[in-house]
Amino acid sequence: MAFWGNLEGTLKEMFSLGKGTDRVAIRSNAGVLQGQNNGGSWVNLIGAGGQSVQTLSPVFDGTQLTKDIDVTGLTADARNSIIQLLDTSANNFERIYCTVKATSSTNVRIETGIPLPAGTYKLVIIG
Repeated sequence: MAFWGNLEGTLKEMFSLGKGTDRVAIRSNAGVLQGQNNGGSWVNLIGAGGQSVQTLSPVFDGTQLTKDIDVTGLTADARNSIIQLLDTSANNFERIYCTVKATSSTNVRIETGIPLPAGTYKLVIIG
């Protein structure tokens, strides 16, 4: 029960679905994630005028511990976006556990602690 309460609160906060409302409903409609509070009108959260989903394919050389990535034009402000790094090497898009920092509105810094194997990865930006 705590998980759903926390998720509901997070969604209300992220997408301004009405703080203090009784409930939030989420649905997928033709590839668009939508949210609704207290039976009101549906609001596009991701896709079709809501938050956009963008991807980049950064290349790591096998020695880097830190990589700065320019995200100009992909999001209005990286500091207000959800950002995730994925491993595409086995085609299973495993999440890379690393530190992702939005150092400015147009720059994302990836800090891995240990070098990632050389190759191309996927950076997903929602915002």
